[in-house]
Amino acid sequence: MITNWKLSQDGKTASRTLDSGATESRLCSAIDAVELAGALPADALVLSEVRASANCAIDTQAGTTRLKYITDVAGQSETYLSKASDAAAYKAADYPSASIAGYPMVQAEGKALYGAAPSAAQYQAAADGIIATQTQWIVLAAAIEQQRRAGKIAVMGAATVAEVQAAESSAIAALAAL
Repeated sequence: MITNWKLSQDGKTASRTLDSGATESRLCSAIDAVELAGALPADALVLSEVRASANCAIDTQAGTTRLKYITDVAGQSETYLSKASDAAAYKAADYPSASIAGYPMVQAEGKALYGAAPSAAQYQAAADGIIATQTQWIVLAAAIEQQRRAGKIAVMGAATVAEVQAAESSAIAALAAL
């Protein structure tokens, strides 16, 4: 019989015993938040373990919330950063459409949006769209981080298992609502 997840003291990993007798270990972020949060009954845990589990579940929910808004595939975060940097440089240079080849991410976005030969105004619109998207993401990322940190701070300040569980539930709900 597979045993319940047992958290490490730092709350970053968890392990359990499989039917075969082998031990399975994973990063908490790779374990479903619901499965991890309900893994062991609260009365079977010491407060430090409950806190570690709650912090892991909060981090997992923060990641799940982020994934509602971003594409998480190899290289995509670097692409987002390159687009934002390229668009900011293009705008700072006063949208030099004659030099668009020097801004390959803006050029690619312009062509994706408007076809093979975008106008200067369309390249400007593409750059401004990239910048607006980045600004929206920063606002959202900050809100996610605020809820994640507030939840973990509440968990660490909780004095009882029930208080930890309440702080965890509140943080997960707040993150899921974003």
